[in-house]
Amino acid sequence: MVLIGILRYFVSKLLRSSPTLDAKMVKEGQVVIRARNLKADANFIPPKSFRARRFYFSNEVWFVFLSFLLGKFVTFEIS
Repeated sequence: MVLIGILRYFVSKLLRSSPTLDAKMVKEGQVVIRARNLKADANFIPPKSFRARRFYFSNEVWFVFLSFLLGKFVTFEIS
């Protein structure tokens, strides 16, 4: 009886479809996570490295390009 329950569980798990993820939303989420990690790790990296990374994330040209790629999802600036 237990084996039938286990078998039924795994068969139903195999037959279920996995949710599809939107690539644009995943990219946007990764950018936000990287920016959050940069801010959290600001005290642990040299100031020169922090400034370079901050410029990378807050560069206006970069955000215009990123907004174009993500379909206008990014509407904020990190300063």
